Amino acid sequence: MLPAWPSELLDVLPDQYTTELSPQANAWWRAAADKLTVGKLVALDYGHGPDDWPAANQPDGTVRGYRGQKLVDDVLADPGEQDLTAHANFVLAKREGESAGLQTEQFTSQERFLNGTFAEMLKTAPALGQAVDVRQLQTLTHPAHMGRPFRVLVQSR
Repeated sequence: MLPAWPSELLDVLPDQYTTELSPQANAWWRAAADKLTVGKLVALDYGHGPDDWPAANQPDGTVRGYRGQKLVDDVLADPGEQDLTAHANFVLAKREGESAGLQTEQFTSQERFLNGTFAEMLKTAPALGQAVDVRQLQTLTHPAHMGRPFRVLVQSR
C-alpha cells in the first residue's frame, strides 16, 4: 500500500512529479519494529533527510544507473548489465517505527552521526584516534563525499 500524500504536498509539487517508494521496505521496518522488544534499529544509506522529501529539486526522482562506476543515461537499457540505485525514504521508515512505538534517537547525516559517535568513542578509548585512517574517515564524513548524501536513522525501544 502506498503512503497517503498530505494534501499540502499535492498543492505545491509540479505535475508529473516522480519519487521512489518502497512499500516492502516500509513493511519490513514496521515488522522489525513490532518484533523488537529491546534494542535498536539502525539504517544507513543514500537517502532523503528529515527536511528533503519530497525533493522539489528532483522532479524526476533519484533512480540512477551506473556501469563501470560511470553514470548511465538510460536506467532501463542493458538489464542486468548496470547497477541501479535510488534514495531510501527514511522519512516513511521513521513514521513506521514511531507508529510501532519506537523512539527516534537520531535521524541525521552520516557526517554528523559518525563524527558524534567517534567523539564519544574517543572519550573512553583515546588510543582509537591513532588507529583510524584519517583519509578513510574523511571520505565517510566529508559533505562532498559520503557525509551528507548518506543518512542515518536510529530508533529504539
